[in-house]
Amino acid sequence: MSRPLVKIDDGPIEMWANQEQPVRFVWHGRLYTVREVTDRWDSRRQVATIAEYERIGGRQEYWHVTAAPDDTTDHFYLRHDVGADRWFVAYAGEPR
Repeated sequence: MSRPLVKIDDGPIEMWANQEQPVRFVWHGRLYTVREVTDRWDSRRQVATIAEYERIGGRQEYWHVTAAPDDTTDHFYLRHDVGADRWFVAYAGEPR
């Protein structure tokens, strides 16, 4: 059964990456393994002006991944604040 996509407003997560691609992360005390990266984009694709780019704090990378702590799989949208080198779960659940 799929879960609806929910916006998450947690703090930074612990991330393991390989060549800047997410591999594993800890969220709510559970270790998730990334099974597949299905999309990737960054903030430069979504802003029209330098002022808007600076307002969001510089370059942000976004990753749509499927990940799981066990046999189940969920969808996650991960955000990487490149300047601060911090990762966040932006959305979790099943996209419609």
